[in-house]
Amino acid sequence: MHYLLRSARETYPSIVLRSAIEQLDWVSGARFVQPMPVLDFEFESPHGFVWPDYLRPNSAIPLFSGTMCDVLQGAGVSNVDYYPARVTNTVTGETRAYSAANIIGIAAAMDRELSVYEPARRHPVMVRSIDRLVIDESRCQGLRLFRLAEYDLLVLVDEQVARILGAAPLTGVRIDNPVDWDGFAD
Repeated sequence: MHYLLRSARETYPSIVLRSAIEQLDWVSGARFVQPMPVLDFEFESPHGFVWPDYLRPNSAIPLFSGTMCDVLQGAGVSNVDYYPARVTNTVTGETRAYSAANIIGIAAAMDRELSVYEPARRHPVMVRSIDRLVIDESRCQGLRLFRLAEYDLLVLVDEQVARILGAAPLTGVRIDNPVDWDGFAD
């Protein structure tokens, strides 16, 4: 069984990439070949913001804390390339180090017979929206963590990784059963 890996505190679109970088496709599942500068992100939040271990900015670049990276590596996830990132709360001036995660691997694993979705125009795989998501486990290609090809903002983890993440001392990380997911309504 595969589960959705989500940020419990959806910050999209309030965290903004401020670094001027070449346009890279962070959702393709492919490796980057060029060097990457430190990526700077900013957001505005009043005092009392709790820094989570997983941030999802509007640039579709997952940001993981060092603890999150360690937990994923300890769980046997080896298909993520990490790049240094800084996230600054412009209200408080506080800055934290994160890792920008390029997830290597993408799978068209949505069960199109059992899922409820709106297909994308002129694209044979992508969908515009999903009301009910069912994963076809036979199409996950043995990946422990991957992006869903049909809706590439979604990241999935296998059951073992989900258990390890759920037991780890992480803040702001959600593991959701795909059939319980209601889109980005929350």
